[in-house]
This record gives sequence, C-alpha cells and structure tokens, in this order.
Amino acid sequence: EVDARCLQPLDLATGDHLAKYNLMDISLDPFPYAGTTTTCEALWMGVPCITLKGQCHAHNVGVSLLTTLGLEDWIAEDQDHYIRLAQEKAADLTAL
Repeated sequence: EVDARCLQPLDLATGDHLAKYNLMDISLDPFPYAGTTTTCEALWMGVPCITLKGQCHAHNVGVSLLTTLGLEDWIAEDQDHYIRLAQEKAADLTAL
C-alpha cells in the first residue's frame, strides 16, 4: 500500500522537479516499458536505478543505460529477481 504522504506534487520548474530526486534512495525502472526519461534523470541526479531485462528495445532502455554505466549488478533477470534486488539494495544503506 502506498502512503499518500509520500506522493509528491508535480513541479513545473525543471530544477524543482530534479530536486525531488534528492528525496530518493533508489529508483525503480517501470516495466514492461522502461522509464527512459525518469531513469536518465535519476541516474543524472545520482540515484541508482533497478531495471528489468525485457524482450525488446522498449523494455531494455534501462538495461542499456545501466550497462553503459557499468551498473550491471542493478539489472534484474526476471520479476522475482527485480523484487529481490530492490530488497537487497535497499537493505545495504552503506553501499547506497
């Protein structure tokens, strides 16, 4: 269940929008279609992102970005691995 107090309103100014990433520890790349812009923004702002391998380009933008950055250990092979990886990365606050 999502706590509504954690939801953030839309910021129209780019700087204000990007500043919201300072509130995050980890970004979760959506699937089946990758976030692309939001994944790039998260990585630009220093927020690591977990992504899921897919079957076509639209599913694998996050995979391409993370591979290019040498962050292959943030790429999940399947949905169970995605959940497990999110739990493992979130539990390791020192590494974040």
